[in-house]
Amino acid sequence: MENEFSGKLSYRQLGDELVDNVDRFATILRIRSSAPATRKDTAKVKPPEWIPAAMRDYGAHLNGLLLSWESKGSVKVTGHIDLLPLDRIYQSWQGIVYTGEGAFEDPRLPEFRPVDRRGDETAVGLLHNAQASPALYLLEFGETPYPLGLDIRGYFTLLTHTLGLSYWTNMVAELARQPAPVAEDYQPQGPEARRFAAELPYLAPALDLPTFIRYYNQVRLPQ
Repeated sequence: MENEFSGKLSYRQLGDELVDNVDRFATILRIRSSAPATRKDTAKVKPPEWIPAAMRDYGAHLNGLLLSWESKGSVKVTGHIDLLPLDRIYQSWQGIVYTGEGAFEDPRLPEFRPVDRRGDETAVGLLHNAQASPALYLLEFGETPYPLGLDIRGYFTLLTHTLGLSYWTNMVAELARQPAPVAEDYQPQGPEARRFAAELPYLAPALDLPTFIRYYNQVRLPQ
């Protein structure tokens, strides 16, 4: 699980690397991939020019991956990845991500498009607007999107290491609040981030929290 490939491999190759790493360290419980998006699929998004180049590349080469697993060791940890295809990312999410009826809802919620469903009420996604920014956010549905300091390639690069381990995006959200670069001896503060740090050695003994933080610093977007 070296971290030298983030700028070299296509999303399809990164997807293959991800599946290989999961198969190496865990038992795959469920897996499903999607067909690459066509130009016709991309043209259906309104307006298509708001799709960041990184997301177009993702759709053309991978365009979705569902993967659930359980670790092979005596201490069981689990992970889940639900990367959506472009047609689902850019569908309407009213009634799921936001109601459209609450005066106190964050005004950015109608723009939020889930990319990786982290649970029934949580997702990592981006804002669909004229800025066409590739920046990703962590969102508890109905709440405020929180920036992760990552685009889809940086997110995917970290995903090939964490393999979607529970609460890894909560750890990233904490790191994103710290000045860059984050100190490698940073200690998690929230309960979810602490659980991620505690479970990480049971997944991949060679990947400890300082190493994960170093990888995050490498792919973090400029502040």
